[in-house]
Amino acid sequence: MSMRRHVLVVSQNPRTANTLIAWLSPAGYELSIVNTFSAAKVHLNARPDLLITDLKLQEYNGLHLALRAHALGTPSIILGSEDPVLAKDAFELGATYLSALPSRVELVKIVGDVLLSSQKGAADGLVAGAASTQGELMWNYVSGPKPTGVDQAGRRVLLH
Repeated sequence: MSMRRHVLVVSQNPRTANTLIAWLSPAGYELSIVNTFSAAKVHLNARPDLLITDLKLQEYNGLHLALRAHALGTPSIILGSEDPVLAKDAFELGATYLSALPSRVELVKIVGDVLLSSQKGAADGLVAGAASTQGELMWNYVSGPKPTGVDQAGRRVLLH
């Protein structure tokens, strides 16, 4: 018997949360649903297999959570409005940015692809990043470790 993949959903919109529950639960995913940034931080420490988050989370945003998830090795999908700058930011964090909630079939496929890609990347030493603008999903694979440097505060940063 295979283990169900655990997906953390962070949404302050009950309609979005209910839609994700209705679509992903029958597809075999175990879901945790929270509606605040602080609750999401706690649940991220449990290391879910995937984070799906709204972009807008009061004083924070989904990019903050995607950054935390990325540090834990958890892939992310961010649901936001159409914005090429935010899509690029998400891509640089290795997250998938969806500017609109796709159909049920498309979302289940995207979730499966993101999970498969993160699993393959971990096994092959590859880093996968994805962004979506106007409904088009793009993948970027970089082999080996990402180049890093140190910023003025002494923190490790990714170099482009």
